[in-house]
Amino acid sequence: MLATFDWCSVCGLPFKGTDRWQVAPGDDWKNRAPDVGLVFNEAPAHEICLVYAAR
Repeated sequence: MLATFDWCSVCGLPFKGTDRWQVAPGDDWKNRAPDVGLVFNEAPAHEICLVYAAR
């Protein structure tokens, strides 16, 4: 639903032309087993929503 309607994953409001931000892993992902793979399925959010969610 988020991707279909272009909504923020935190607040649920539409992006309406604003930037989309996604959370990326830190350096710890480099130490994962190679067979696990790197799959990032974090949905995009507004910058301010990610800052709020991180607090």
